[in-house]
Amino acid sequence: MGKLADLIDVDRKPNLQVCGVTMLLRSLAKADAADLHAALADGNVASATIARALAALGHTLRSNTIRRHRRGECGCGQAS
Repeated sequence: MGKLADLIDVDRKPNLQVCGVTMLLRSLAKADAADLHAALADGNVASATIARALAALGHTLRSNTIRRHRRGECGCGQAS
């Protein structure tokens, strides 16, 4: 293994901590959670649009947090 490979653990899984999106999903009423799941799964809905809609309801999540969750790059490692 070279120095770069020593610094980058390519096989490492995310730390499996719960991200902001998952925490919010767990706290929402079933209907709202289902709506958010549907929006997250719809590639035609921008992460910024979801963030603005959530903010209008009093939930603060940055679009970058939503984008990372959708890609499975967040701490929970769950793509939606």
